[in-house]
Amino acid sequence: MASKLTAAAAKAAKPKDKEYLLADGRQGLYLRVLPSGKKTWIFKYKFNGNARKLTLGQFKDMSLAEARDEHDIKRLIVRRGQDPTEPPALKPEELTVVSLMDVYSGYSKNNKAKSTSALEKWGLEKYVGPSIGNRLVKDIKRADAIKVIEGIDKGGMAAQVLKYSRSMFQYALDRDLVEYNPFSAIAKAVPSVKSKNRTRALSDDEIQVLWHSLSSITDPRSLETRRALLLILITGQRPEEVTHMHGREIQIGVNKPRCQMCRGCGWWTIPWQRIKTRNKREEDHKVFLSRIALEIMGDFKGFVFNGPKNNGKPLQRQALSHFVSDHRHFSLPHWTPNDLRRTAATGLSRLDCPDEKIDAILNHIKKGVISIYNQNKYKNDKQLWLTLWAEHLKTVINSEVGSSD
Repeated sequence: MASKLTAAAAKAAKPKDKEYLLADGRQGLYLRVLPSGKKTWIFKYKFNGNARKLTLGQFKDMSLAEARDEHDIKRLIVRRGQDPTEPPALKPEELTVVSLMDVYSGYSKNNKAKSTSALEKWGLEKYVGPSIGNRLVKDIKRADAIKVIEGIDKGGMAAQVLKYSRSMFQYALDRDLVEYNPFSAIAKAVPSVKSKNRTRALSDDEIQVLWHSLSSITDPRSLETRRALLLILITGQRPEEVTHMHGREIQIGVNKPRCQMCRGCGWWTIPWQRIKTRNKREEDHKVFLSRIALEIMGDFKGFVFNGPKNNGKPLQRQALSHFVSDHRHFSLPHWTPNDLRRTAATGLSRLDCPDEKIDAILNHIKKGVISIYNQNKYKNDKQLWLTLWAEHLKTVINSEVGSSD
């Protein structure tokens, strides 16, 4: 038997460039350490000849002793011929919507991002439960689904709840708990929830207005939010990836002492576990940080953009949208934080950056055969084009109001 992991060793485990595991003496129990510093207890086992992995809990919430107790329980379930990741047997003829919500919540928690799982649970409990929660799942019809969605005042929230409900009933359909999905294809009956393709990109004049507006606000409570919005525009990265940026992910002047001194530029490595496309590919993404990006980031320890309580937690992506909405979009036509990412992509295109290099900067997944044969990461091109984009932004910001093309 391997030597047992100690509580002190688990606490002292430091993050590395890649995820790694620390094995405990008990079969299948490991502490997983991510590049972000997050630590998780996991149980690795085999079921029906297939390797499986189950998250037992977060290190900050579960001690080594508690992890071992939970491991023993799960291992006993496996010995009894059951898969601990599978929910208990459900009887369609007795299953209520509330019961389905509970089971689906467990499935979502184990298979989706923490933020997504939490939003699904909140949306279903707030809007679906009070309406049809006590009814049997098998009795829910399309008319019931339409009534639920039409009963939600805000179109944006209605669209989200429709998405959550459709996903939950699809889960039930996949498990033979229902005959069909009543929330499927009802957008025609409720036009307000039809998805709209966003095409909004800010012009240079709008960029100038926004930049000066964000820079002129003196309230320190919004500083983190304002800096995050500007960094989305500068780097073209996803809002949720920017808000959770951590100091461990930043490298300045790698192997270049002079660069370390002047802080002229650097690289940001986003761990694949934090990337939207993590379920399709396990690949980190490197983002070039220009001088203006580093100036916006400032001095940092831990998370670059701290939450409002400054309790060691990052700024939440929703805070960006609320801030923009509260300020009436800074007197500009309606825009969202993600539109700043589109603005960066559009600006790069106007600078004649090739599409495949824009995709590399934005970390879009290559499609078709090219995804197999073209393994170029375009590191030098990322540096070149994000530098040119930064220079363009500085020109726009410093020009006379309304003088940009």
